[in-house]
Amino acid sequence: MLLWLRSVKLAALVGLGALMSPAEGPAAPAQDPPATVHLPAFQIRTMDHQPAGVKINGVELPSTPCLWAIHGAMKFDPRLPVIAWPPPGAVFFSSVRRADLEDCQAELYIGQGDRLATAANGLLPNDCVLFVNGVIRGQELRGALRLRVEGYRWIFYTPLEDADGEHAGEFSRTLWFERTPDE
Repeated sequence: MLLWLRSVKLAALVGLGALMSPAEGPAAPAQDPPATVHLPAFQIRTMDHQPAGVKINGVELPSTPCLWAIHGAMKFDPRLPVIAWPPPGAVFFSSVRRADLEDCQAELYIGQGDRLATAANGLLPNDCVLFVNGVIRGQELRGALRLRVEGYRWIFYTPLEDADGEHAGEFSRTLWFERTPDE
């Protein structure tokens, strides 16, 4: 922006202001991403509270702890088709909904890579699969995502919490990962 202002001032001084092309001006603001509605976020955390790399369908997220949300522009893994609901071999994890929007809700099931791995889907033993089934503003969502936390595996864990305490429900949508044993 500063460089563009300097070039405009210089062109005005030289008398060339009318000759500048629009391409030399500031860039147009980026378009809003297609995902305009996100459901409440899930936390991805490690049991030992150490940072670890996170990938969903091969796309890197910030290291743990980090947030992830179901949204309308999700790209599901085509190698992990979801034919039946609930998916066989997966366990129910949570359901989420937007209180301010009527038709925005989803269920999340999780499957372990070592139980679901086949040659066709390329899952590694410590990968887990996030199965999503929901609706966002009338658009149906159903598919699977490959989740990998480097050096960790998913564990079904619910920490003890005081139901009436200040931090009640703080970890209700947390995906916990434990370190994998060295092989």
